[in-house]
Amino acid sequence: NLSDVTYIDSNVFFKFNIMSLILKNTVSLSQSSFSDMTNLREVSFIDELISDNSRINKIPANCFANCIKLKKIKIPKFIDAIGPRAFSNCINLSVVEFEKRKSHKNIIVLDKAFNNCINLRKIIIDEKDTIDNAQNSFNNCINVCNKTKSIIKFSDSE
Repeated sequence: NLSDVTYIDSNVFFKFNIMSLILKNTVSLSQSSFSDMTNLREVSFIDELISDNSRINKIPANCFANCIKLKKIKIPKFIDAIGPRAFSNCINLSVVEFEKRKSHKNIIVLDKAFNNCINLRKIIIDEKDTIDNAQNSFNNCINVCNKTKSIIKFSDSE
C-alpha cells in the first residue's frame, strides 16, 4: 500500500514483480524509481485536490525505463516535464496520451524520453498544447517517426 508514501527513491522497485501502480500526485519520484519492472502493465495517477506547489510536476529520468509490458500511459495534466529516457525501451508501449490541461502550455519531453518504444503508434495531445524539445524524444519509435511532426508541434527552443 503506497497511500501514505510521499517520496520514492531511485531503484526502490528495481525489477519488482508488480503488474499495476497507482500513484498520487503528491508522491515525488526519483530517477529509475520503477525501472526494469518487466511485468508492469499499467500506471495510473490520482489527482487529489491539493495546492499546486505540493503536487509533483515531472516524471524523472529512467523512471519507467525497460518496463517492457507497459502498453499505454496517460500523462496527467499536472505533469509538465518528462525526463530523459523516462520510458526508454518500453517496447510494448503503443499509446501515449497527454491529458488535456486547463491552461495550455508546453509539455517538456527531454532527450530520448520514449527511446526505442518500437510499438508506439499513437500520441494523443490536445491541439492547443505543444511538446517542447521533442526532436529526439521519440528516437527509434519506428511507427511514429514519419508521422510525429504532424501529430506534435515541435519547438526549436532549448
